[in-house]
Amino acid sequence: MELKTALDLLVACAERWEVLDVILDTWSLRELTSVIPHRTPALKKIRIVDADAKPHDLNLFNSSAPLNHLADLSIFSHVSFHTGRPLPNLRNVCFNSVDTLDVIDCLSHCPCLEELVIRFEDWSHGPVPVMEIKLPHLRTFKATLDEDSDSGYDIKIAQLFENIRVPHLQTLFINFDRDPENGLTWVAVQNLLRRVDNTLENFEMWTCMSTPLEFGRCVELLPRLKYLACPDIFLHNEDVRACIFRRKLPMPCPNLTTIRLIKGHGSGTLDSYMIIPPTLFSLQSRMDLLKTTRRTPVLDGGFTVVVWEDAALFVRHYANRLPGIKFLDLDDWISRRKHDLYTDVGRAAWEIN
Repeated sequence: MELKTALDLLVACAERWEVLDVILDTWSLRELTSVIPHRTPALKKIRIVDADAKPHDLNLFNSSAPLNHLADLSIFSHVSFHTGRPLPNLRNVCFNSVDTLDVIDCLSHCPCLEELVIRFEDWSHGPVPVMEIKLPHLRTFKATLDEDSDSGYDIKIAQLFENIRVPHLQTLFINFDRDPENGLTWVAVQNLLRRVDNTLENFEMWTCMSTPLEFGRCVELLPRLKYLACPDIFLHNEDVRACIFRRKLPMPCPNLTTIRLIKGHGSGTLDSYMIIPPTLFSLQSRMDLLKTTRRTPVLDGGFTVVVWEDAALFVRHYANRLPGIKFLDLDDWISRRKHDLYTDVGRAAWEIN
């Protein structure tokens, strides 16, 4: 069957679409999405991947034909949106290759969003407007920016971070491959952390976009933090260990029960392994102090350390000496937390292990 014939057949039954999940060229995508939303009242999930990455429009927010059942949206395409009516049922959104200005256009129509994943790319040269985007139900936000991305994008990304209001954010994953000297994005992340300091429970930062000490000082301001992931090289810094694993009261992050060491460049060398024992002993001392003072009940089940596969064999040598610490390799950790931290939303956009 020719592609044109197949597309015609699909369009003919658009009224029955509940899931649209396609990887096509730009022309074919335009043909399929041209019937959205006025002929697709039953749509619950959209995932479109444009193999050509050429610009096209997606009319999701047409007020005369609202997509009342649409809950999941994943776009891997250079797409623009028309303004219109918000979609109160939209819960999960993933953007890959969508311009920052178009991301803002879409987010302003998603008042009930719960999980958001963005792989930043920019196509336009226009500035990001200063505006307030309220996402009161957002629980999870993951953002990534490739190393080879133009540094000129950073001001747009920083403004988007300043625009969003996420009063109930619980999980934040950041992978911005930027040097500490390029401070725009790090300042934006810091400001966001200050706004969610009383709600954030899970924080992953994948790269050394800040200095180690700045990172440590940020983390110690998150009193509800339960899970922390950071590059292993950060823990080479004694000041960082002192910030996060302070062994005197008041203790930062009293609810912290899990830390993950992210394998960075050079991990697997003797130096990277040698930083693990001081980290473990600092954790054990911290646990002993918390238990002695009975400041928190959350450590009754012990503390969990998550490491990359090669390091898992190394840390298990310490299992008998540190009975309060459990060790997990990465695959085991991810499988245990697929229901909340590692859902399928935006999995392809967040191409990190």
